[in-house]
Amino acid sequence: MGNISLKRNRRLNILIVMVIFAGMTFYCLFMGRSQEIMLKFESARLQIVYPDTSIELPYSSIRNISYMEFPEFGSCIKGGKEKIYQYGIWENELWGRYYMCVYSTSPTCIVIDAGEDIYVISGDSEITTSEIYNKFVEILRA
Repeated sequence: MGNISLKRNRRLNILIVMVIFAGMTFYCLFMGRSQEIMLKFESARLQIVYPDTSIELPYSSIRNISYMEFPEFGSCIKGGKEKIYQYGIWENELWGRYYMCVYSTSPTCIVIDAGEDIYVISGDSEITTSEIYNKFVEILRA
């Protein structure tokens, strides 16, 4: 009877370890990168965060911002494309080399001219991008 109980406990322990391993694997594959791009509007700067990079852009360095529909992003120099976002240093004919942190799910973006550098950002939808743009305009006017 003790032998059967010992086997049952071993099987249960193995099952628990397998469930935990499967759960961790699922999390790493499907959720691990979900929070890797982010825009933080702070009191004196915008922080743009994407994989392996964090850019701090002082509001005082911004010359102009504009809202753009259906942009042609060009080609990736350094960075990448994930399932729902694109990031890194990109290049196209309109802006030359620029920094990009956009969701693939939005057909619109915000173009930030900071003098020597251009930054292109977006929210996860057209509506969110528009709201971010309006908030950004208010911050820059203050």
